[in-house]
Amino acid sequence: MQENLVLAGDLKFLTLGDIIQLLGTNGSTGVLKMVSKYAPGPGMIYIDNGNPIHATATSMTGKDALYSLFGWLEGKYSFNEIAVTADRTVKKNRMELLLDALSMLDDGLIEKLGPPEKGAAGKIDKKSGLPLVKGAFIDYMYIVDEEGFYPKSKIVAEGNHGNWMWVILGGEVEIVKKTEDGTIPVLRITDGSFIGSMASFSMQGSSRSATAIAVGEVQLGVLDSQRLSTEYSMMHQKFKEVVISLDNRLRGVTNSVVDITMGKQNPEEKLEGLAPLINQGDTFAQLLKITKGRAVVVKDTKSGRIILNELSEGDFIGSLPFVNFSHEPEEATVYVNEELETEEVQNFQTEELDADLMSKEFEKLSVTMKNILENIADCIAVTTRQAVETKKKM
Repeated sequence: MQENLVLAGDLKFLTLGDIIQLLGTNGSTGVLKMVSKYAPGPGMIYIDNGNPIHATATSMTGKDALYSLFGWLEGKYSFNEIAVTADRTVKKNRMELLLDALSMLDDGLIEKLGPPEKGAAGKIDKKSGLPLVKGAFIDYMYIVDEEGFYPKSKIVAEGNHGNWMWVILGGEVEIVKKTEDGTIPVLRITDGSFIGSMASFSMQGSSRSATAIAVGEVQLGVLDSQRLSTEYSMMHQKFKEVVISLDNRLRGVTNSVVDITMGKQNPEEKLEGLAPLINQGDTFAQLLKITKGRAVVVKDTKSGRIILNELSEGDFIGSLPFVNFSHEPEEATVYVNEELETEEVQNFQTEELDADLMSKEFEKLSVTMKNILENIADCIAVTTRQAVETKKKM
C-alpha cells in the first residue's frame, strides 16, 4: 500500500477537518489512516470521490468512529490512493459532517486526545451561533479583479439583479434574509465560498435571493463571468437543468429557515393529500425530473417535521451522483401529489440510459465550476442543518 501513498503528515500542523477538505477538493479515493500514542489502535477513514463513506476507530465503526477521530489532536496521518470497497455507513454531506463533528468537539461530546486543537476547516461561529461554510482551494485563473469591503458593508442586496459572482479570498460574509420584522441571519461563508447564483449564467439572469454583508474586512475575487457563462452554455441540457434545480434547492431551504424562525411553517397543511414517493433513509438510485405536478421535501427530526423545499415542474428529485447535499433519500422524504409525472434522467441499476451521464459531465467541468457546485451543495446541507437547529430552539 505504501507505493500508493500520496499524502502524509502530522496532525499538529494539519487537522482532520483540513485533511478531509483537501481530499474532498481533489475528489480523492482511498484510505486515510491515523495513528496516535493516545489511542490503542489506528483510525481508518474510507473516502470515495472526496467523501468519507466509512470509518473505524477502536471498537467503533461508521459515523460514530468518524466523529471520534476529530478528537485526535496529536498523531500522524497517511493517505493511500486505492480503490475503496467498504460499505457506505456514512451518508451525510462532507461539510455537514465537519460542522457536526467540530460542534460536538466544542460541546465536549467528543473525547480529545492530545494537546488543544489549533484550527479547524469548519465551525459554528460563537458570537452569531451560525454555521460557517468554507470553500475549496481557490483557482486564481478565473479571477479577473479584486474588491475589498469594510466591516458591515453590504456586498449584494436581496432583490437586486446581478449576473456576476465573487469568490471570498479572505474574511467572513453573513447571509441574511429580509422579512417584515427585519432581517434573519441564515449562515456565514468564508474563504473559497462563492457569492452569487448559477442562474446568473442563464439567459434570463436572476435577482439576488439574499443579502450578503461583510462581517469584518472582506476581500473578494471577481470571477470571469464571460468564461463561466461560456462553460455553462456548453453543458449538456439535462445537466444544466439539474444545476439550476440545485440552485433552487438552496433558495428553498434558506426560505425554510426564515419560515421556521417566524413560526410560519405548517407541514400538515402543506402535506395534505400528498403521499411519500421516497422515504427518508430508503435506498433510491434514480434521478427524476418533474414534468407535471408538485413535490414537497420533508425532513423528520426529533422536534417534528420540517419542510425543506417545495418543488415543481423542471425540478429534480432523487440521487445526484456528483454532489451530496443531505436531502433525499438518506436525509429526507419526498411527498408528491396525484398529478405528479416524472421523466427518468438516471437509474444506476439499469443500462437503458447512460448511468454515468451526470458524473461524466461533472468531471468535464473546470475546477472553479466544480467548486461552485460543491459549495452550493455544502450550503444546502449546512442550511438544512440550521433549519433543524432552529426548529429545535423554537
